[in-house]
Amino acid sequence: MFRNQCRDSISAEGGASPKGLPLRRPLLARRFRGFSLLEVLVVLLLLGIITAFLGVLFSSSWLLSVSPAGAVRHGENLGFWLESKMLEARLRGEGFRLVLPASRLGESFSIIWKTRGLTEVWEGGGYVFFVPGVPESHFALPLGTFTPAFTLYIRCEKKFSASPAATVTVSLFGRLMVQKMNP
Repeated sequence: MFRNQCRDSISAEGGASPKGLPLRRPLLARRFRGFSLLEVLVVLLLLGIITAFLGVLFSSSWLLSVSPAGAVRHGENLGFWLESKMLEARLRGEGFRLVLPASRLGESFSIIWKTRGLTEVWEGGGYVFFVPGVPESHFALPLGTFTPAFTLYIRCEKKFSASPAATVTVSLFGRLMVQKMNP
C-alpha cells in the first residue's frame, strides 16, 4: 500500500508516469540541446574552403596587377620558366633559339626548338619587354651556353620613355639574375 501511495505522489508531481515508468521527452526537444562535434567541424571546414577560395581570388588579382613590384615578380617567374626550358633542353639533348623583342617593345617572346621546330611563347601579362640590340639568343649544348648573353628590360608601360621596372640578365653560361630598377 505504501508503494502505491509513493507512486501516486510521484506521478502527481510529474516525475513519472502513472505506471511508474519515467516520462520520455519528445524527440525534437532532445535533438536541439546543442550541436555535435561533427556538425561544428563540418561548418568550420566549409568556412575554411570558402575563405581559401576568396583568398586565392583576391590575391591573384593583386599579384597580376601591373606595378613595379609586380614587374619583379614577373621577372622571377620568367626566370623560372627560362630555367625550366634550359633543363628540358639538357634532358632532351636539344638546343633552342630565343627570339627577343630587340627593335620594339614586345609583350611576348618565343622559344623555337631546333630539331622539333616547336614554338613556345612567354606572354607578358600586361608588362612589356625590350632587349636592346639582341634580336635572338641561342641556347647551345653540350655546354649549355647562351650566345649572346642579354639583359631583358621589363616595363610597366608601353612607351620607350618609361623607365624599366626590373631587369632579367642572362649570362653566357645561363645564369639568371632579376633586379629591381630604381625609378
